[in-house]
Amino acid sequence: MTTSQLSVRLPSEIRDWLDAHAYLTGRSLNETVNRMLSTMFETNPLDSFAVRRMGSRFVIVSLSGSATFGPYRTKDTALREAKHALEINGFDEANIVDETAKEAA
Repeated sequence: MTTSQLSVRLPSEIRDWLDAHAYLTGRSLNETVNRMLSTMFETNPLDSFAVRRMGSRFVIVSLSGSATFGPYRTKDTALREAKHALEINGFDEANIVDETAKEAA
């Protein structure tokens, strides 16, 4: 399946919200979703990360947005997941900042 054929199942309340938004803007549902995703992509929260301690767990924090992912049990798991997400999007693992070292200092 190519991305142009991608199908996503949405909860009915999200679908209803998107339908209402499309109706009010005079756009198709496809155009509404594509515009929203394009706006999100322009401020890509998935191009650089910091790994931080949060209590006894670790989280991945976007350095380009306000997104937080996790929590993870170990720092190694958080680092591995951040690295994998960067690889999927074609970014280098050098875009990961380990903030746990300076938190310990």
